Amino acid sequence: MRAGATLCVGCPAGRHNAHTGSELEADCLACDVGRFAAADQASCTACPAGTFSATLGGTSVATCRACPGGQSAGEG
Repeated sequence: MRAGATLCVGCPAGRHNAHTGSELEADCLACDVGRFAAADQASCTACPAGTFSATLGGTSVATCRACPGGQSAGEG
């Protein structure tokens, strides 16, 4: 947050920031593949078991896709 700011702005969807006192939107980091985050999140959530995501910066569980037949994935 900048000096004199009147509010804090959350990270956009697909990005997270667990640090208190961050000053720049650039402090919001993209979620790794296999994870996603809605807006204003401190951390990313792992794709559910049986799904995967090759998307960097996933914005919702919809970025997690079911594993094809003959393949499997544990959580996260």
